[in-house]
Amino acid sequence: MAKINKAQSLKYKSMRDRYRSERASLVTEHNARMAVLMEMIDEECASHQRKLSYLEREFEYNVQSIGDESEVA
Repeated sequence: MAKINKAQSLKYKSMRDRYRSERASLVTEHNARMAVLMEMIDEECASHQRKLSYLEREFEYNVQSIGDESEVA
């Protein structure tokens, strides 16, 4: 009976170790994917920020141009 319990114990330990290894691998893979996604999001945000800055400058220029035209007229 002790041999059966020892065998079951080793089998359980082996299964547990394999599960932990697979889980660690999945966590590592998930973290790597999240890092790539966060980098893509950061790049997209930077792109939109540049576009927004350009549009703000263009708006200010147009407002100034309208003001200049009003003063001339």
